[in-house]
Amino acid sequence: MPFTIEYLIDTGTNPNFTLYFDGTVVAAPYNPATLSGSTGVLPALPLGLHLVTVYAFNMFGAVTLNVNFTIDQPIINPQSTASATQTVSQ
Repeated sequence: MPFTIEYLIDTGTNPNFTLYFDGTVVAAPYNPATLSGSTGVLPALPLGLHLVTVYAFNMFGAVTLNVNFTIDQPIINPQSTASATQTVSQ
């Protein structure tokens, strides 16, 4: 299933951000009006462990945030069955 990655901050003077997804830089523009940023829609992922790294920096310092998440096997085509007992009276 396609998805987006979003990030936000509480405060910061002229922050800059670099977002990595599984080690690759992904565009995720920062909006100073909302103190947040977001990728565009990214394609569905294969099953397994994935890493998002957000590197935030300005003239006063830098912070790196790493987030691991797992895509597990989805449930596909669930079905249920029922059995019924028929009672015949004479």
